[in-house]
Parts: sequence; C-alpha cells; structure tokens
Amino acid sequence: MPLALAQLQDIGDRITDRLRPWSRSAEFWVRAADIYTSYKVCQLRAGFVKDEEEREAMWEQQHELGAQKMYSLCSELGGLFLKAAQILGKPDLAPMAWVKRLVTLCDNAPATPIDVVRDVVEKLMMVDIRNMQAFALFLQKYDINFDLYSATKEMEKQICYEFDFVREAKAMERIREFLRVTNKKKPPVIVPRVIPEMVSREVLVMEFIEGTPIMNLGNEMAKRGIDPGGKIATMAKQ
Repeated sequence: MPLALAQLQDIGDRITDRLRPWSRSAEFWVRAADIYTSYKVCQLRAGFVKDEEEREAMWEQQHELGAQKMYSLCSELGGLFLKAAQILGKPDLAPMAWVKRLVTLCDNAPATPIDVVRDVVEKLMMVDIRNMQAFALFLQKYDINFDLYSATKEMEKQICYEFDFVREAKAMERIREFLRVTNKKKPPVIVPRVIPEMVSREVLVMEFIEGTPIMNLGNEMAKRGIDPGGKIATMAKQ
C-alpha cells in the first residue's frame, strides 16, 4: 500500500475511533426515545378507551412491540446493554413480554470477536453507563416510582471487576474449590476449570461443559420426568 494511502487510512481510523462514542450515544438515544414515545402514545390512546379488556389488549400489544425494540437495542449495540438486558429480563422489573424476549439474550447473545472485547470494555463502557444513568434519572423524574438510577450505579461499580478476567478466574477457582471441599468432592454445581496459562486481563479460557440453556429447562425436565412443581425441582431452585 502506498505511504500516502496508508496515512489516509490511519487518519480515517483515528477519526472513526473519535466519533464512535458519539455515534453510539446517538443511536442509543434515538432508540430509547422511540421506545419511550411509543409507550406514551399508547398511554394517551388507552386513556380514551373505556373497555378494560380492550385497554389490556392495547397494552399487551405495546409490550410486545416494546420488547422487540428493546431486544434489538441490546443485541445490536451489545456490550453493557447485554448485561442490562439480563437485569431487565426479570418479572419484578419488566412486563412479561419483555421478560420472555430479553431472557433469550442469556443464551443466544451475538458472538463478539476477541479483538473487539477490549475496545468495547475500555472505550465504550463508560459511555454506555452514563447514557443509561441519564435515562434512568429522566424516567424516575417523570414516569416511574422506582430507584432505577441506583441500579445503574451498582452496575457501574461491579462491571469493571467483572471484566477483569484475572480477578474473575481467581474467583471461579475459589468457588470451585469451596464447593468441592464442602460437598466431599461431589459439588451440586459444576464450576468450569480455568486454564491458568491462558488467562490474562483481556482473555479468560476455561473448560467446556455441556449444559441445558435456561430457555430449554422446561423441555429437559419433562424428558427426565421431573415435575416443575415437585420436590426435586423445589430443591433445585433453593
């Protein structure tokens, strides 16, 4: 590649890196505003509907639409938004339509190339968390009676530790050994074995363990003849 062309490409890459946080923030706010305004429009329309069943049907349709939009936001932006989706995908925090859609990101999140992980974590993580916190404060002020901002602050506190893979590997080994010792070498939960020589701050390699995705647990229990409301299932939940 000619020197001048290489220099131009390098300049282009630098400009792209500088603009990435801004473009990412813009994409988040456009998508978040779209979801928010769709709910406000539904709220306005529902206010003119007297029939309760019709109102419920309107809200169910809106939740399905909102769930799909939130899924697209989290899966396409990735990074910290995948973590947020896992937190939001709980019945006590979001409508059931959201829970059913977002829980699929626990097992089916889009794969991220290794060379992108460092970039996402170190350059864009704080951009994402600041946007989330600003949106949380907006929602608390105008719409919800829930301290969502504190949840985002806790996420900010924990996320840096979670992406320090050396620290994560040490924690896994401590938990693995504790379960092994306290259960006479027959732990009820299997923690993957870390490959020490393949661990760094950016990379964590562990043994592969066959398992059942969360979304398929019901089918797997049925195959094994386990009653979801029975004694074995209750013990497993505990």
